[in-house]
Order: sequence, then structure tokens, then C-alpha cells
Amino acid sequence: MIERMPGSLNLDTSKTEWFNRIFLQTRNYMPHPRDFISIDPFAKDCMLADIRNDIDPNTRAEHHLDAVEFLEGQPTRRFDLVIFDPPFSVVQAERYGNYCPNIYTIPGYVSKCMKQIERVVKPGGHILKFGFNSTRHRPTFDLKRTWLINHGGNHNDTIVTLWRKEIHSLEEF
Repeated sequence: MIERMPGSLNLDTSKTEWFNRIFLQTRNYMPHPRDFISIDPFAKDCMLADIRNDIDPNTRAEHHLDAVEFLEGQPTRRFDLVIFDPPFSVVQAERYGNYCPNIYTIPGYVSKCMKQIERVVKPGGHILKFGFNSTRHRPTFDLKRTWLINHGGNHNDTIVTLWRKEIHSLEEF
């Protein structure tokens, strides 16, 4: 299912109604929506996840590490939801100043993030992924829902995808 939503030109996800709507809809996919634990390795000032990281020390996140380093320090199969909303455009990367470039321009960085996300997400858990593509980064995740956020004018839509970690082998139990 693809749902199209109007968005604002303000891509700061801590201040947008569409992000909150998507987050609430995502919780409906969880087996126990009140008990789940969420993590956001690129939180900036977004306070929706339980555990928040951002490399910029001037944000409201509790942790201020590189996202890969932060994820490497998390326990295996602990989280029901990972919010993956890195700076995926030049404009977003510029908001980080010298802290973080567009991660898609760093060879292998997204793969390292996704490998760690795959490790920390519980079987049956989810990734809520934001970007300009809906690429499936790991074979253990199946696409469950897609949202297109239209920012108007000549601005690219934001593609938001919800991926569920499925059990594909006995080793994953």
C-alpha cells in the first residue's frame, strides 16, 4: 500500500505533522504497540524514539556518536523499531555543518548502518526508513508499507518505507 501525504518544506522531522502520523501508523504494525522499544541513530531533535543519537552535540539526543559506532554499541535483537532518517540530501547534510555529510556519498556507510540495524532489530521488528529511494538493503527485511511525502514545487518527494524483519532461517530464532 502506498499513501501519499502533503508535506512541508521544513524537513525537520521533530516539527512535522506527517512524520507524527507515519510514526503512529507504524506503531499499529507492532504486536504490542505500548511495550515496544525504539531507537533513532540520526535523531537530531526528534524525540519520538526511546533511545536517541545524533552526532551533533547541539541536539536533544542523549548520545552524540557516529551512527555506526552508536549502533555497534547496542545489544543484539533488542529493538522493535529503528527510525532510519539520515541526512540523505546535500541540503540536509548542510544542516549538520561539519558533523555529518550526506551519508549516501560515503562508500559503504549505509551498508555498515544496515548491517548493524539488522543485528539490533528483533525478529518481527521494523525499520522506518526515510530517503529518496525505497531500496531493500538487507534480505531479511520485507517491505510492508510505503508513504510518499510531497513537499510541493520542485522539491523531491520523501519516500518513507516500513520494513519488517522476517525469520528466514532457523539460525534467526
